[in-house]
Amino acid sequence: MNPFSTRVVRTLGAVLLTVLAFSAPAGAQEATPPAAAKDETPRTFVLRIYGSPTIGTRLAGSLLEDFLKAEGWTDVRRLPAAEGSTYAVAGRAPGSEGIAGVHVGICDAASAFQAFEQGFADVVMSTRPVLPAEAARLSRFGDLTSAACEHPIALDALALIVNPVNPVNALSKAQLREIYLRQLVTWPEGGPAGAIHPFARGDESGATALFRAVIAGGTELPAQVERFPDDGAIAQAVARDARGIGLVALPFVGANRILAIAGGSPSDRPIVPGEAFIRSGEYPLSRKLFLYQAARPDNALAEKFVRFATGGVGQDIVARSGFLPLVPPLPATTPQPAPTPAPSLHPIPAEAAPTPRVPARPAPTRAPTAAPKAPAATPVPPVKPTPGRPRVTPVRPGEEPARSGSETGG
Repeated sequence: MNPFSTRVVRTLGAVLLTVLAFSAPAGAQEATPPAAAKDETPRTFVLRIYGSPTIGTRLAGSLLEDFLKAEGWTDVRRLPAAEGSTYAVAGRAPGSEGIAGVHVGICDAASAFQAFEQGFADVVMSTRPVLPAEAARLSRFGDLTSAACEHPIALDALALIVNPVNPVNALSKAQLREIYLRQLVTWPEGGPAGAIHPFARGDESGATALFRAVIAGGTELPAQVERFPDDGAIAQAVARDARGIGLVALPFVGANRILAIAGGSPSDRPIVPGEAFIRSGEYPLSRKLFLYQAARPDNALAEKFVRFATGGVGQDIVARSGFLPLVPPLPATTPQPAPTPAPSLHPIPAEAAPTPRVPARPAPTRAPTAAPKAPAATPVPPVKPTPGRPRVTPVRPGEEPARSGSETGG
């Protein structure tokens, strides 16, 4: 069996485990009190989302919780399952007494698009754009590269991290390439003594694909580079290893240090993944995060969720999750002087009209006299500003879901 088939089988196997966990026969749940089973276990999945751990482990769950609440759901909560490879965001839909939920499957982008093709997924999460071969294979869902199907939801960057005790502050692209292709195996002068321990995501991850394209010249990473299933695991490994180095999405840096990356020529100054450099694309490992759906989705909640994620409330959640929203927040407005009152529309009577001021002739020179003392001004108490209300984009609660997902959760 080739690696791609193995990956698909593993993904579908995780789905099957979730199905069994969520739909076991009544006799298999005798040890669980009936009230707990009723309160905790979703029996219907109204939406199924598969894809990137970078998006799925934190951001997707936060978006889904607020999305379901905006749709009128109550008792919304997150329920992990299947050893962390999947979870559900569950609750009670409007007018329903039973527990339903959204099924979230964590896998690489290639497996997520495969699940989408086979009908297991309504929405795909990806840290890379859809590949031309994938778009061609899935063309019956519409043009996945079009605005109807491909929806950026956040800006991000791969941060180059090292242990806090590592004194190195920057690496060039050439050094980074040599480290990950195992051509440079010990730290440069000034770094920790001994071998470099490079950590990376799997070959099918969007992070590794971006690194190959931008840094490694399209070369596959060798087996000597230790692989991890997600960004959090890489950050933990670097935090434990004084000679470790890894690449993670910005929200997963943790207590590690971020190194600057330089192009290698004297004119290329080392830069870190700051917001300005990410938005301009100057930081070499900048990227977008995407949601994909069919151009005309069968499940109306898929389109609603995408609109929520790209709208004002969703973008606030993106920022709180540590990613950059698509549009930067507006700067604070500078107080403007009060406008000049418009001229009166009624004519002023002649007797009430002000007398024009005529410059007076200079007075003859006299001996100086003491100027009369001006009365003390009465202090004016400061005016307390009225606190402004935050600007919130209203979200209208939705109707009943147009289509319930499979009870197996895909």
